[in-house]
Amino acid sequence: MVRAGNRAAAEAVARPGASGLEALRQLVEGSGGTMQVTHRHGRFEVLARIPRLQRLPAVPARAPRRRSARIWAAVLVPVVLLGVLGGGLVYVLDATYRATALHPSDFQRLELGMSAEAVATIVTAPGLDRALPITAEPARPENSQCRYYAAHTGPFDFGNEMFRLCFSNNKLVSADQLYPAKTPEGTP
Repeated sequence: MVRAGNRAAAEAVARPGASGLEALRQLVEGSGGTMQVTHRHGRFEVLARIPRLQRLPAVPARAPRRRSARIWAAVLVPVVLLGVLGGGLVYVLDATYRATALHPSDFQRLELGMSAEAVATIVTAPGLDRALPITAEPARPENSQCRYYAAHTGPFDFGNEMFRLCFSNNKLVSADQLYPAKTPEGTP
C-alpha cells in the first residue's frame, strides 16, 4: 500500500493535457491493484494498493519524440555521409589533377629545345613515369627520358588524352599529344 498526500489547493484548477492521475490509475489497475483519490478536510490524498510480487507494466514510451529523432537521424546521417564522400571525392580529383595533369594551353607554350628548368616553370605537376595502357604511343626519341601528363583542363575533365614530354641532355626533344589506342573492329 502506498499513501501520498498534501494540502489541497483552495480551488481545483484543471490543466489542459494533464493526465498524471489517470496514467497512474491505469498503471496501478493494470497490475491488479486499486487506487483512491480523496479530498477531505483541506487535504488531497492518493491511496494505492498494489499486490506484491507482480511486475508493473512498462511505462509507455513517448513515441512522438523518439520517432522525430529517428526521422532526423534517417535524414541527417545519409546527408552528412554524402557530403563527406562528395568532399573526399572532390579532394582526390583535385589532388590527382595537380599531380598528373598538364593544361593544353600550357602544353602549347612549350618549345622544343627548351631547358628542363624553363619547362619546369610551365609544367608544375610531377606527371607519370609511363603512359596509360590504353594510349597509343609512338617510339621514344633515342637516349631520352620521358614524363607523361593527363591532358586535362581541370579536375572534372575525364578525357583519355595524354601529353608526353621527353628530355635528352636536359633539353626538351619531344612534346607529343597521345590519343587512346584504336581497337580492332568488333572488340569492345
